[in-house]
Amino acid sequence: MSQIFGGFKTLTAGGYICKILACKTEVSKSNKQMLVINFDIAEGEFKDWYLNKYKSAPRDANNPVEPKWQGKYYLLLEGEGYEGRLKAFTTSVEESNEGYTWDWNEENLKGKLFGAIFREEEFIWNGAILTSCKIWQARSTKKIRANDFDIPRKKELTQEDIDALNAPFNQQSFAITDDDLPF
Repeated sequence: MSQIFGGFKTLTAGGYICKILACKTEVSKSNKQMLVINFDIAEGEFKDWYLNKYKSAPRDANNPVEPKWQGKYYLLLEGEGYEGRLKAFTTSVEESNEGYTWDWNEENLKGKLFGAIFREEEFIWNGAILTSCKIWQARSTKKIRANDFDIPRKKELTQEDIDALNAPFNQQSFAITDDDLPF
């Protein structure tokens, strides 16, 4: 069941039909090639969810930084285990768009549909543990429409993550001398 925060309904775990708005190859923080897929939900209760969220994001005349588009799916193109996720994604796009064949041209993905299973994931923001929904796996639109998938368990933070959040700021000991005092 979705909740409403600040007049905005929260996305829930489940299967969604998504539309690719843009796709490009970039380099990840770990210096690996990856596809960055900008998408939005194309059907159902949450249609245009990311667009509506983007449009409703606060904008400040004193701060010209635009809000970030949050409907992004990242697929590594190298490194251990990338092949399975990439294959699942490209297969879901091919099966969801009659006559389309993946040809390694990311620009041809624009406008294509794919199915996605979203799961809840915990994260830490401003010292609090929050939950969001992110793409867990790609599937064909046929499987999503037929409800032929399982919703995965929530990805919870590890105890190590939580301990780091709860650790006192000043665990380190500091040597203070009279020279450090302002009086």
